[in-house]
Amino acid sequence: MIKRILSSSRFAWLTEMISPVIRSIPSKPMVLFFHGVTEKIIDQDLQGVHLDIPTFENTLKYITKHYRVICVNQYFQMLENKQKIPKNTVIIQFDDGYSNNLHIVLPIMKRYNLPFSVFVSSRHINECKHFPTFLVKAALKYTEKTSFHLKGMSEAIKGYRKDEWFKLYSSGIKDYIKSAPLEQVNQLVEVAISLVEEDAWAEIFETFYSEKPMSWDEVRQLRDQGVVIGGHCHDHFILHENQIPDEVRHQLSLSKSLIEENVGPCQHFAYPNGSMKDVSQHAIN
Repeated sequence: MIKRILSSSRFAWLTEMISPVIRSIPSKPMVLFFHGVTEKIIDQDLQGVHLDIPTFENTLKYITKHYRVICVNQYFQMLENKQKIPKNTVIIQFDDGYSNNLHIVLPIMKRYNLPFSVFVSSRHINECKHFPTFLVKAALKYTEKTSFHLKGMSEAIKGYRKDEWFKLYSSGIKDYIKSAPLEQVNQLVEVAISLVEEDAWAEIFETFYSEKPMSWDEVRQLRDQGVVIGGHCHDHFILHENQIPDEVRHQLSLSKSLIEENVGPCQHFAYPNGSMKDVSQHAIN
């Protein structure tokens, strides 16, 4: 069993805390999974899945001092060969497929001579489409509208104040995005996007460039540098019980086929969100 530990910019104390966390599960190999690394965290609420460069480097310094980092392919080869896997084994991966994985993460990882893998959501790579949680949060923060109704909210919002955006997002919208069927989540995102003018979106994307997904060409550049590329569904689709079974199959098969068409063999898959409550038995089957 692989244990997964989330790293994000909300945990600036990561390097101080990582030792007892890792040592609490000494008999298991472990995946440390990240999302992105950026030069500067401007807004932690909008960039919460990213680390700044100093925090990331401090984390790597600790890992390289105390643990053995291997590639995900090497891990499975060891399993197949029934080799004993040392208890201090760590696998490093990045989820989703942000552009900074190539332009910032790769040079740092090469400097430390560490292997890593990237699990990409194929639609976001295909269309250079930002992820739903970022789009909704940014819309709530930057809209000039005072009245609107988002899918998943029981009532329309009237007299909306932008300084209340995070409270509104956390009061139910966040959970709705994570638990509703894909079609309903897409409807919510479409309405959210409409709350902000197009030129304002351009400025938001420029300011928060950390949120930009890779292109297929960028994914191929990672592959050419020895980075293992895996699947992460097509729409960053959370495979929970509320999803339509046919859509589950479509998400898994389309993601794999697009990666293999554009990059090459896709032998690994990481469940979006990844906790057991987010993965149905149908998806596992």
